[in-house]
Amino acid sequence: RIFEVALRGCSEANALARKLPERELNAMLLEPRNLGVALDLVGVYLKNYEIDKADLVITRMVPLCRQRGGTWLVKGLDKLSAVRMKQFRAYDSLVALKEIEQVVPFAPSEGWEFHDILYRNLAWCYSALDEPERCLEYTRKSVEVKRESGIPATWFDIWDLGKGHARLGQKTNQREEMRVAYDLCGKAAEIHRTAEPSDRIMLAKILSNVGEIAMGVGDTHHLAGEHGAAQSWYARAEPSLREAYELQARALGPLKPLTGWAAGTVAHCMVRLERWEEARGYLAQAFKVECTKDSTTPGSVIELLDRVLGAHQQLGDLSGMAAFVEDIEQCVAGLRARRWEVRERDVFALLLYKVATAFLVADDGTGSTIPRALRALRDARTDLNIYISASRGVGSHQCDVCGKLYPEKAELEAHIARRHSGPAAQGESADGMDVAPKRFGPQADPHELLQQVQSSIRLLELGERQAGAIGGDALPGAGGELWGATAEAAAGGLVGDALSGDVFGARGPGAAPSAEAEEETVALARSYALVGSWSDWRRFEDFARDAAGDSVHRAEVAVPPGRAVEFQVVCDRDWHKRLFPAGDGGGGVLGPSDGGHGRNWRLQVPAEGGGAKLVVELDPVGQRYLRCTLEHQGPAGRSEGESAESRWRTPSQAPVSSRTVSVQ
Repeated sequence: RIFEVALRGCSEANALARKLPERELNAMLLEPRNLGVALDLVGVYLKNYEIDKADLVITRMVPLCRQRGGTWLVKGLDKLSAVRMKQFRAYDSLVALKEIEQVVPFAPSEGWEFHDILYRNLAWCYSALDEPERCLEYTRKSVEVKRESGIPATWFDIWDLGKGHARLGQKTNQREEMRVAYDLCGKAAEIHRTAEPSDRIMLAKILSNVGEIAMGVGDTHHLAGEHGAAQSWYARAEPSLREAYELQARALGPLKPLTGWAAGTVAHCMVRLERWEEARGYLAQAFKVECTKDSTTPGSVIELLDRVLGAHQQLGDLSGMAAFVEDIEQCVAGLRARRWEVRERDVFALLLYKVATAFLVADDGTGSTIPRALRALRDARTDLNIYISASRGVGSHQCDVCGKLYPEKAELEAHIARRHSGPAAQGESADGMDVAPKRFGPQADPHELLQQVQSSIRLLELGERQAGAIGGDALPGAGGELWGATAEAAAGGLVGDALSGDVFGARGPGAAPSAEAEEETVALARSYALVGSWSDWRRFEDFARDAAGDSVHRAEVAVPPGRAVEFQVVCDRDWHKRLFPAGDGGGGVLGPSDGGHGRNWRLQVPAEGGGAKLVVELDPVGQRYLRCTLEHQGPAGRSEGESAESRWRTPSQAPVSSRTVSVQ
């Protein structure tokens, strides 16, 4: 396989490689010269952002490096770590680096340069794994190993210390730590400009950190309700971020991963400054890069797609999402080719659900995007069914060491080779790892997501059938209205979820709303009450916690027929502590805060019948969610047990806000 990659386009060489028995091929690759060339090839691919090729080569070579041992093993593990860093697989990178730390054949005093780089890389991994204390520990080790060899600290050390303090301040909510980090990174940038004026890429990276830390300091002020100070720090972040972006774009070009990352970071600042048109431009570039680069992941695409949707919603131009359809489809195909659908079925299903939402909101009223959305939703349903079955042990393979489940035997074997081979094969505790594997990025409850996917599929299939019955294409007036209503209803308020992570500036005065759940002990100690338009916002309807003792709270209230009802949730009967949706009419749960004026959950109660009972379930901990349904009353007020989800299926009765709201 390595020859197929390295000699692509050279048919004679590939034919010769395929004729060699595996034993002879391994023996050839074990020759020091060939092994060295292969490892150099990994570095070349990394420099050219061809991560998939680098991955193929290093995966083939590490077992051979392990076979030779000694310095070859260190070299192989070093390249493996670099590839995993580029793939944002920080834990796998850390596993390789910790093994290097164990097997390196010389002490720090005998090779300070090697240990300096090793400690820097370890600090990076711990930072990516949200372990700021360990990150700072290894950053200081990097400084100390040079000091013991008579080497003074450099701008690189100042920069690393600044990043470590920033992560610590962010995790512990210590603003002063972040201000120390801001000063350190700013100092590192000043020194670098003079010391290495030709290295514009490194300067761009430092300046990007300066701007990111300034935004982080601004966010702490925003969350404290100090909006003037927050805006001041956001404005302070802008020059550094813009310069970083311009340096990357000039040096590398507009479609390289570092330039895309820089564009996305500038977009964060534009959002905080409420400059939505500029934010959209930078996000469009960042999304284009994310969809085309080798090292993208389903989680990173979800996060960026949510941000793009949020910007378009703020500009009132959701139909503008049509410009992203081609990139989205290319990205999904690329992720499938790299087997992300198998490696993370639940996250991939969430991506498909978000993709379907983007297709639906981009529809021009003719229903042209609905077949694409249906395909994405059906694929998501299949992935979720497989994932849920595997999590129950049905058709899955379990690791004997750590208990992880994999739907395919090949994935289990790859996991064992990655996690439980080498010196640590006797068990996880033997490998020197001091942190557990972590999952970052977007996640969803698979059962809850499956329900939402199935509901959307039913609605779209119904629209398909009805459009066919009235001749949708032959009757553009009726058919177009039907398709438009179907797309709008199926998309619902899902784009509201996109706002929870990025729309700071759009929020009103008062304490800043947060999409993060409170600590479980805090959230469960609160009381919750429903308040809404049915009582002109005058009466609290208390939630009761589930009798089984879990975290779900439930409230019920009678609502009048034929009216749109709106509501929020009040914590501890304090109007300054409200929970409300991220979007207009629905979306992710934000708060507690007093910043949600006018942002309510909204449902339409049908006019027929004797009114309805609104049933609201709230889980305020973990991946919190709010779900509401309508149980329709008969003529005598008797509940007929019909939910809003099953009741509102025809497009004419299903405007955007008229649905079962189920968000996390």
